[in-house]
Amino acid sequence: MKLVIILIVLGAVLSFFGPWWSIAVVSFVACYQLATSGKMAFGWSAFSGIFIWSGFSLLRHIQAEAPITQKMAGLFQYSISALQGVPSLGVVLLFVVLVSGIVGGFSGLAGYQVKQLFK
Repeated sequence: MKLVIILIVLGAVLSFFGPWWSIAVVSFVACYQLATSGKMAFGWSAFSGIFIWSGFSLLRHIQAEAPITQKMAGLFQYSISALQGVPSLGVVLLFVVLVSGIVGGFSGLAGYQVKQLFK
C-alpha cells in the first residue's frame, strides 16, 4: 500500500510540474526501493500511471476552451476505421491508458529487476 501511495502522490506532483515521462522515473525508483515482486512492480506502476494520466486528461478536457480532444482524436479516428464511431474523448483516453500503463508498468518492472540484479 505504501508503494501505491508513493507512486500516485509523487507521480502526480512530478507529472504536473515536470515532463510527461516523470512517472517513469518515479515508478523506477519507488519499485527499486519498495517492490517485493515483478508482478507487484508492474501492476501498481501501470495502475498509478493510468490513474494519474487519465485524471490529467479529463482535467485538461474539462478546462480546455478549444476542442483539443476532438483534434487529437481526429488523428486516430481517420486512420483506424474501427475507431470512427467512438467519441473523441474515448479515443484519447484509450491511447492515454495504453501509453501511460505501458510506460509506468515497464519502468516499475525495470526498477525491480535492477534491484534483483544487484542483490
